[in-house]
Amino acid sequence: MLFIAVIILLASGDLFFWWWGDRQLRPLRKATTLRVLLGLMLGGLFLMLAWWVLFPRTLRGLGSGFWKPVSAWIYMWHLLVLPLTLIAMLFGYSVYWLGNLFGRLIGQRPKVAKAATPPPAAKPGEVGGVTGPVIIYPSRRQVLTAAAVFAPQALLGGTLLEIRLLPAGEPQPHPVGGVEARAVEEGR
Repeated sequence: MLFIAVIILLASGDLFFWWWGDRQLRPLRKATTLRVLLGLMLGGLFLMLAWWVLFPRTLRGLGSGFWKPVSAWIYMWHLLVLPLTLIAMLFGYSVYWLGNLFGRLIGQRPKVAKAATPPPAAKPGEVGGVTGPVIIYPSRRQVLTAAAVFAPQALLGGTLLEIRLLPAGEPQPHPVGGVEARAVEEGR
């Protein structure tokens, strides 16, 4: 029973983070590309979690070379990164909502950013200040929001993707004490 509740919470956390990230990426210039990338990442995690729950025996046949990094990614995302990210989001939005509430109670109106207005058009026969099409760059807030959407996945990927290049024939390092501990265990 507890196992099912945890799996449902993890899946709903994936779907909520996808929904939130999709909403944050919508106003950006390259929104389609970023939204597809976010959907692929979180959809892949959601599908692997569902496959792991529904058909666990089929994943064992994939071998340790493929399954160990994927399972580490799934466990770290669902049990460490996603809960911490959702708690940070809850805390941030709570502070924002409380600030608006106190502002309304005191009587101050919340500050709203003004929309960017394009420069006035030049009169016929005059050369305007802009010689080409107007390019509207994303605001700093939009760039930081897009970075916040992809930061948890990027940090997780950076911690899990470690490449070790050891010469052929040398023993792999032991997770606790390195190569020397493995040599002692094997009786060398």
